[in-house]
Amino acid sequence: MAVEVHTLDNGLRVVLYRHKIDSVYMTLINRGSARFERPEELGISHILEHLLVRDPEMIYKIESLGEGLSNAETGSEEISYYFSFPHRNTLRGAKLMFRLWTTPISAREFELERRTITTEYIEETADPNFALDDLFRSKAWHGHPLEQDDTRRWQKNLPNLTLEQFAEFRQKTQCGRNTVLTVVGNVPTQPFLDVVMQPNVKGFVYWFHRQIDFRPLYKEKGS
Repeated sequence: MAVEVHTLDNGLRVVLYRHKIDSVYMTLINRGSARFERPEELGISHILEHLLVRDPEMIYKIESLGEGLSNAETGSEEISYYFSFPHRNTLRGAKLMFRLWTTPISAREFELERRTITTEYIEETADPNFALDDLFRSKAWHGHPLEQDDTRRWQKNLPNLTLEQFAEFRQKTQCGRNTVLTVVGNVPTQPFLDVVMQPNVKGFVYWFHRQIDFRPLYKEKGS
């Protein structure tokens, strides 16, 4: 069947490919990552990717529907989240997916994730394959921005990042006009689009429509 593309009032583009399979597969794609970071923000995209799928209570609710979040990754130009749900739970799954994506982040959660990613970077850069790639880049791309892997630049700047930078980057990156949702499966088009646009999808529609100051979505330290 033909691919359907729907641009919603909040700017979100939904790409549907109707296919008769038991599960529905969704990829939520944000235009972000290193290409869109300012020098002082290097690495902020990777923290964003981690924190937006960190809520254990919401992850449990999503997985209770069957399947759930399979992966999240930060590319060179985008941040992507991969979900799947049994057909019967598609609408409930989509609603929870957007609630997870708009969850508030506290200062404590931000700091804990910074430590987690610091450990991840140390382990990754200690890999012999990474060291070999690092050597190749330094020789082949000498004097070019590609001379150094993004991970190395992110690792250096990670201690300098702040919650305020995170909030600002999230506001400008995680909005409808900057996001595409791809869906493959036997999805009822209008009911699905109605779920995506529902006001009770926490924060999502209100934030996309109003472009309000994002800071109220952040919990105060100790709350």
